[in-house]
Formats: sequence, structure tokens, C-alpha cells
Amino acid sequence: MSRFLAVLAERGVDLREVSFPDLVIAREAASKRGASALIPMFTPHRGAVGAAFVAGELSSPSLIGAVVLRNCPAGLRCAIHDLTLFGDTRIEGMRAGITGDTSLIDGVSGLVAVIGAIWRDPDAPKGMLRPLWPVLVEAALQDERVGWIVGLIRRDNHPWIGFTIEGFRHSWEYLSYSDPEWNAGKLADDLVICAMSRMEAEQRVLRSADATTRHISAPTPVAAPEAHAGASLSTAPLTG
Repeated sequence: MSRFLAVLAERGVDLREVSFPDLVIAREAASKRGASALIPMFTPHRGAVGAAFVAGELSSPSLIGAVVLRNCPAGLRCAIHDLTLFGDTRIEGMRAGITGDTSLIDGVSGLVAVIGAIWRDPDAPKGMLRPLWPVLVEAALQDERVGWIVGLIRRDNHPWIGFTIEGFRHSWEYLSYSDPEWNAGKLADDLVICAMSRMEAEQRVLRSADATTRHISAPTPVAAPEAHAGASLSTAPLTG
């Protein structure tokens, strides 16, 4: 068991690894509680490979998150434009593009771990997104070939989720993405592309989390949900 999962279990947080088909079931149940549609790259039929986690029953989850591994041999920018970042299968009508100085992401290549599908039930104890993040990062780095952690984060949640919760320090311009199998094919054009190297993830996320998770207390009910409750890392989008 992951050392972070073990610490959470000791504190009464039942986060556990599940299959990607189970992730789909949990997110469908979460949609009844306000979760946005699961982006297809986190589904089995798009070739999702990685790890998925759920707290609570699949029919009534309280916390969800996942990581998928995508190979970007020609770089992240190319994988976005040719749509290979978003799964093994291309669907007619899919499109993606980047605005801004795209040369900044040219150094991100090879096997990358895209973390997303994150959702917290609005009535769940507050503060659970923070301890979820090192679980996902640790799972992503289990494959020694992974050189980068990537997040696609909504612009309005970028400072809070991207920098404060996830610890990203590198962000670039915006990604626009539409997919007929996601969000009714509506164009999402407010996603910020964030990335951290494997070394940054090990030092800034996992090492610091080793200390902080020792002090996590068992969840207690709160009178009101925290601000941004139900937000996902890839928030509305890669809430997927």
C-alpha cells in the first residue's frame, strides 16, 4: 500500500485504488452531486493506463482522483495538436489548440503523467484535496519512465488549485479542447497548462507531504462546504 494511503487509512480516510471502469461508475454517481463530466482520456475506451482512487462507495463517493500516463515522444505541444494526449482513439469532431508562447512547453516530452478526474463531495469533510495530491503524484511516479507531471487547470482555479494545492510552479498559456464524447462537445478554452518535472515532484510534493501527512487528523463533519468545493484539478475540464 502507498505510504500516503496508509497514513490516510490510519486517520479513517478510506481512499483506495480502483479500476478505471470503477472510476467511471464513481464519477457517474458523482455527477448527481454536481461533478462535471469525466473527460474521456480517463476512461477505458480511450486507453486509460495509470491509477484511479475513490473514497466511499462507488455509488456514493466522497473523493475521486486519477492519473493517466501518455507518451509524448515529440513533446507535449505536438501531443496536444495531434490529439494523442487525449487518448488512443480519435473521435470525429475532436479538436485542441494552444494560445500564447507554446515554445515554453517544448521541453516537456517522453512519458508524462496527467493528473485529473478530481472531485470532492460538497458535503465531505473539508481539506481532503490536499492529502489526495501526494497519493496521485506517488502513483504517477511508480513508473520510472515518467519524467513530467501535467495538470490542465481551469483559469479561475489556477492560483488556488495549481499553485497552492498541487504545488505547480510552471504554467503556460491556455488550452482549448472540445470532444463530442465530453461535455456535450462544448469548447473549453480556459484551461491553463501546468507541469512539474519528476525531480520537482519528488522534492516539493512527496518529501513535504511525508511531514504533513503525519499530522492529518481523522475527517470531521463541517457546517458548510469549503470554498471551491467540488473543484477538480483539471477542474471543470480535466475534471475529467
